[in-house]
Amino acid sequence: MIDPTAFRPLDRTADGMTYGVLVPHFGEDASPRRIIDGAVLAEEAGFDAVWVRDHLLWTPHGMEGTNPTFVEPLTVLAAIASRTSKVFLGTAVLIPLRWPLKLAQDLASLSYLAGGRVIAGLGLGSGEKELGAVGFKRSDRKKIFVETTEIVRKVWYQDSMDHHGELFDYEDVAIYPKPVAPIPLWYGGTTTRSVENAVAYCDGWVPGRTPVDTLDDRLRPLDELSAQKQA
Repeated sequence: MIDPTAFRPLDRTADGMTYGVLVPHFGEDASPRRIIDGAVLAEEAGFDAVWVRDHLLWTPHGMEGTNPTFVEPLTVLAAIASRTSKVFLGTAVLIPLRWPLKLAQDLASLSYLAGGRVIAGLGLGSGEKELGAVGFKRSDRKKIFVETTEIVRKVWYQDSMDHHGELFDYEDVAIYPKPVAPIPLWYGGTTTRSVENAVAYCDGWVPGRTPVDTLDDRLRPLDELSAQKQA
């Protein structure tokens, strides 16, 4: 089996940190020109990644205006993939709105079209109405997330896989095409628990809008837990 942890595309390089930008695929600025041409401009300007958020039922926060437009994130990244060649395509983060095999297919297909330039940030979400709209219970969101990480890794890197979980059950299933390169899974959140989930189930952590002091408090347990896991 391929080891996805060996693929770390946005690590700090000899030239310094790597940088990404959030694509304006929501709100009043979510026009095709701003989304796609903006991503092309980001690549030309030397950014290493472009990122999208995820919602099904979205209400803007106060700082985000009042326009309820929210363009589906994986569709956005597929469009950007067709106009770019170097910049990585990341989700920050996908919430448990998709059945795991469908998510695996969508991300593998994106990798296939984009030449492997995909990073999958995952999270738990919080909206009961939003999760309920796709047939999931908010109380199951952690279970959905955990089983999703197990399922996508197996179906991406095995010719055929079985999964017998509490919520999802598959026997002898396969999805093609496989990802062109391993797809790192990053966990998104700002709490200490999010750090624990990142280390336990994923390959990286997406801190979101986090004050510097809070970030320092989270990085300490992140380093400690990572060291324990590798020991």
